[in-house]
Amino acid sequence: MKKNNFQQLKNTSIGELQKKLADSYNQLRDLKFDLSQGKIKNNADIKNTKKIIARVLTILKEKK
Repeated sequence: MKKNNFQQLKNTSIGELQKKLADSYNQLRDLKFDLSQGKIKNNADIKNTKKIIARVLTILKEKK
């Protein structure tokens, strides 16, 4: 994620961040399921999704 994307996340509302967090968790679950079935070839997608989740959680904690 580029720095400007991180700044955009900081400027979003709490509701939108919670929605993005829920979507990211669903995407991570799907990626892990696909990995266990051998459908996924790029493991970096899982790593990137985890990073997005961590960034959103950090911003949510800062806002509260």
